[in-house]
Amino acid sequence: MFQTEKNFRLSYLAKVGFPAVDLEKAIEQLLSARTVEREKLVQLCFTHELPNSHRLKAWNLLIGVTAHHEECAEFVLKQRKEHLDLLFRSLGVMRLTCYPVDSKSIGVPCSVLSFAYILERNLCPLGIPKEYPMFTLVHSVVKLLTNESLEQYWLCRNICLLLEQTTCIRSSIISEAENFLTKNEAQLCKIALSHSLSPKAALQFCFDWTFYLPFHPEVLLKLWDKMVAGSLVINLFVLVECLSYIHRFGKAPLASKDDLADSIKQISQSKQQNLVECAIDCWLHKGKQMESRLSTSTSTKVSCKHWRT
Repeated sequence: MFQTEKNFRLSYLAKVGFPAVDLEKAIEQLLSARTVEREKLVQLCFTHELPNSHRLKAWNLLIGVTAHHEECAEFVLKQRKEHLDLLFRSLGVMRLTCYPVDSKSIGVPCSVLSFAYILERNLCPLGIPKEYPMFTLVHSVVKLLTNESLEQYWLCRNICLLLEQTTCIRSSIISEAENFLTKNEAQLCKIALSHSLSPKAALQFCFDWTFYLPFHPEVLLKLWDKMVAGSLVINLFVLVECLSYIHRFGKAPLASKDDLADSIKQISQSKQQNLVECAIDCWLHKGKQMESRLSTSTSTKVSCKHWRT
């Protein structure tokens, strides 16, 4: 009788807006397994907001920082430490750090981690490097999860690689996005896009990493739950929500992506959070078919190779 009553209560709560009643327990069991089932973790991230207490571990698994199998987790961690220590020693030789750092350090400045990424990726072979803007953006979000240099570097590194890869295949994503909007959101496009910058320019912006710059880091945590789980088009739904809001309350027409970025930046953090939540809800109901078509392309499968060392 008690179990029946409990099942009824959980079912009722789910129907009235509390679908994550047992989320904490479910994700804890999933993450503590000897072999983490990635497919289940991805599905959970797609359908729910990750609890703050489990977000760091889930991101590490999803983005390829830690191993899915308990048997090789220690070996992978050792490799990560050795790799980062080598980069830090190289920065010391090049006199790009003013004090000794290693993989055990806590609170290493973003500039040092950014230089390590630039060095590893050979993005600035000559002269004194500058901070990598994409890395700085990603670090502003990752530092909300951890202050350990090892986790910060590897999370930032792999998320940057993911964003770079998405930018490279942007044209194919935009083409799919245009088809989707034309078929499914024609009226919304007419309202949100036709009275602002061109649809093409808006789409190009939302599938570029700079789209995240106007958002508060705390807002990006919830949005990036979907991105690190593999969503390529979540930004499209955020864009439509932002354009609709700006169209209703904006004072001036948008002539460029810079105008759009400035308008998003002026939206309060709480309202940004609300727009992202609405976008995620719309994406869950309308974006699955689009995601499945994009996920079958060979281009999207290359990223896993880049995450390994």
